Amino acid sequence: MSYTARVLSKDGNAMHEPWGQLHVEEMSWIALGGCEKAVLRLADSTFGVEAWQSYLGNPIQIFDEWGELQWWGWLAVAEQSLPGMRLLCDLEKMANRVAVVYRSLEPGEAFGETRQTAWADDAESQALYGVKESLVMAGTMSAHEAEHWRDLELSRWRLPVLRVIPEKADEPAMRLIAKGWHERLNWRVWQCENGVIGNAVSQSGTHILRSDAHNAQIAQSFKVKRGGQLSAIALRLRKHGTPTDKLRVDIRADQNGSPGLVNLSSCLVDIASLSADSFAWSTGVFQSPINLLAGAVYWFVISRTGALDGNAYAVLALDENLNYPDGQMKLYQPSNQSWVARSPAADALFKITLLTRVEDELNAMLSLSDGIIQGSTIETSIALRLPLTAVRGKRLLDAIYELLEMGTLDRKKLLMEISPSCVLRIYAEPDAGSHTFTLTEVGVLLDAMGGELRSVKDLVGKRMLTQWGQSFLVSEVSLNAHNGQFRLKTF
Repeated sequence: MSYTARVLSKDGNAMHEPWGQLHVEEMSWIALGGCEKAVLRLADSTFGVEAWQSYLGNPIQIFDEWGELQWWGWLAVAEQSLPGMRLLCDLEKMANRVAVVYRSLEPGEAFGETRQTAWADDAESQALYGVKESLVMAGTMSAHEAEHWRDLELSRWRLPVLRVIPEKADEPAMRLIAKGWHERLNWRVWQCENGVIGNAVSQSGTHILRSDAHNAQIAQSFKVKRGGQLSAIALRLRKHGTPTDKLRVDIRADQNGSPGLVNLSSCLVDIASLSADSFAWSTGVFQSPINLLAGAVYWFVISRTGALDGNAYAVLALDENLNYPDGQMKLYQPSNQSWVARSPAADALFKITLLTRVEDELNAMLSLSDGIIQGSTIETSIALRLPLTAVRGKRLLDAIYELLEMGTLDRKKLLMEISPSCVLRIYAEPDAGSHTFTLTEVGVLLDAMGGELRSVKDLVGKRMLTQWGQSFLVSEVSLNAHNGQFRLKTF
């Protein structure tokens, strides 16, 4: 079978092709992205590698002899073999949006803390090739040094660089390497804040929980920096005497700087099992999780499920050095039914865990892909929740792959493809009993109608049945376009 390759303009339109005919040598497809790689050879190598520099990043389409689209992606590498050397130009190291992460040398509160410079952009390069981000991880330095390093990296790598590799070639040749659109997702950097809220510094103070009416309810406010689903709270506690009841922890919205009246969610913390000699973290899990909004202030209110008892109670560890800047502690006064600040001022030692749905995390990641894909759909229920953890400087596609590798709650694999119109689709593997294709003993592939399969790309992400009744889920297909031989890989 013969194939025809076309290089399109940056905006996807047909264009004049001064380089002559392009010969397709090989193509490959994967179940975690769709089109993976294509290798093209130029019949006339007089249109050299330097002439191809401005075409890097352009869309490429490959059609079969019936005019059906078989492969689509973008031009990633142009290389030319000459006697004694190989010339190569690609977009691998190019970066036209750069920031630097460093440990601050500035005196004062920020000394030794991790900081990040503002992003610096090169508009000319971005207009030619699209936005490609690079987050450079540096060591300890001042803000001025970090900004200088950022600007140096941007000026050095804002455009593709022609490289010369000494090697002996059998004959002059000009090749192009194209990659699938999913590879462009790694042109973005995924960053997010830690979803764990809390104050876990060294203890400096204590507070008795409900031994009398003035300690019946204790509240601590906190601010949510990254929205998520409330999961659990841990408090640093010990007991006095032999209490047999539990602590109740209610989550309430903020109302004019004090806890509101409505309990949004509640959990219980066992205090009978606490140590009487030392403080330890004790956890309560919220049975009715709620979504906490980013930027909002909430309160947790602690009370006892049993009666007041001055001989048996829990003791809460405090931070009277006020290391937590996003909240305050208040006590409820039953005499006038009001909340008043504790004296001396303090903050509770606490840790609140938030979860996120995998679907929500994927959608947040894909929202960064503007200019790469034209839309996205998640066509299956994943139904998994993960703790909100901090991420700094992870490439976007790598972060997406980490989530896809987890699969769904019912243990199905998650697959991904990008359509010719650049719409990304995430879907679950087909059922074990669903067989779209059959492989005969002589290596012939048959479609669902029993006819010989014409396009091997259709195998990716599908189940294949052998004549012995074994079923395989195809993860990768590679095709030699010259002789039609193909190689399959399965999960």
